[in-house]
Amino acid sequence: MIYFANASGAVVHCVPERVFQGASEGNKIFLVAPFAPNESVSAVFRLPNGESTRPYLLTYEGKIAGDAAEAGGLCGWSADLPAAVTADYGTVTAQFVCAESGVVTSAVMFTVERGVRGELPAAPSEDAYAEITAAISALAADVMNGYYAARAVYAWRDTAVYGANEIVFYAEDGKRGVFLRSLQSNNGEPPFTAEGALNAAYWAEAADFDGIYAASLEAAADAAAAQASAEQAQDSAVSAQTLAGQAAASAQTASAQAQASAASADAALQSSAAAAASAQEALEALKDITEIAGGEYALQSDLQKLIDGTQKAGAALVADSAVNAEYAAGADAAQNAANVTGSIGGKAISSIFESDGVTAKAAAKAAGDGSGNNIAATYVKKTDLIDLVYPIGVIVENYADDRSPAQYIGGSWAQITDDRFLINTGGAYSLGATGGEAAHALTANEMPAHTHTVPVTTSNTASGNSPNYPFLHHADSGVYNTESSSAGGGAAHNNLPPYRAVSRWRRIAG
Repeated sequence: MIYFANASGAVVHCVPERVFQGASEGNKIFLVAPFAPNESVSAVFRLPNGESTRPYLLTYEGKIAGDAAEAGGLCGWSADLPAAVTADYGTVTAQFVCAESGVVTSAVMFTVERGVRGELPAAPSEDAYAEITAAISALAADVMNGYYAARAVYAWRDTAVYGANEIVFYAEDGKRGVFLRSLQSNNGEPPFTAEGALNAAYWAEAADFDGIYAASLEAAADAAAAQASAEQAQDSAVSAQTLAGQAAASAQTASAQAQASAASADAALQSSAAAAASAQEALEALKDITEIAGGEYALQSDLQKLIDGTQKAGAALVADSAVNAEYAAGADAAQNAANVTGSIGGKAISSIFESDGVTAKAAAKAAGDGSGNNIAATYVKKTDLIDLVYPIGVIVENYADDRSPAQYIGGSWAQITDDRFLINTGGAYSLGATGGEAAHALTANEMPAHTHTVPVTTSNTASGNSPNYPFLHHADSGVYNTESSSAGGGAAHNNLPPYRAVSRWRRIAG
């Protein structure tokens, strides 16, 4: 969020940003004002529950270049939005306080949208579970509706490991960046070498936005040049027609010259028509690039807006949400065919489009981009997001909901009900192997080797007694061993570790 204040502290403008409950330090708050650079600026917040926070000191960011609206220019201060501010949802009021000058800005308000509390109680209540379930359902709906399309592709990080065919965005210094596809499993290699060459053994280039941008500029330049050529040819045609009229009005002896001028006029008109056709082709080429926003794909030039949060993703990424040019990316430049200015062959461009029944709403969806790449093979579709996050074979566990994930994610799922634990493959166990048992009765071979000794005292006399051992009559005196009686029932024992039962589903089809 960016707030602009004047020298007296009145907030005159705001650039808002969506803030969600539980987003700990996930947002920044900026103040731009004509205060002195050495001013210590703090922010104080009144929370939805009515409590006020301590002052949070903002960091001085420097002067705003190129601004001379106020004496001394504008300066900027910023701070991460504290976690205490987003702990609960509701309306938050903020004020900025200047320590040196004593200026206190006017109060500003923003809304913390409902999400999940950062800290749940030790024993969550039914309301807490309902809140979590509602938040997950809302996120699932947003993903299905394309509101988080940009998050299907993450920026490459040197600490991450990527799977085969996983798509990442790589931001090159001084460039617009590229989409890259991992060629290996457990891929932790950098996409580019120290010399700047693509690490082709591990990564493949999916889309180069510098190339796409250059193609769009080239198409726009071609359209502008063709338009200028058409206008010049039209001027030439008018001049030639004027000369032909003057020659016709001259003496009968100049009729040959008049006929030559008329022929020149016809040639100029033909040149004008050819230039107009060239302009139309250039405009169609440009439309093929910009029309991507009207289909099922994101316009690549809008990627940075999606990443930095200045444009919502959902409203311009799917055909259902962009039925005409008013909602497509770049609508400010051409909301529909009637708003395009200029002329071809003396006719307004809008009248040419309308006379042919062509408007922005009726334009056919482009099959390729400006570089000739097939859109379906090059770009990620919204409908593929679920397959990227939940591929066939993935297992989903739920502690509180026994419903099939098909109801809130999509696809076909089979519930796993065979009462088995999971163990990883790669060692003694192969994929799909089963084993083990819930209860087990020990066999003789599974018992530790042991004996039972019962000492007895014998005597060769007919009578006698021992306080410690059974007394037996035997011909020879001495100590002998005898077997004890059997014990134990041989029942099976519980063979399970401590467990918690959850709902487990495996995705089996799209």
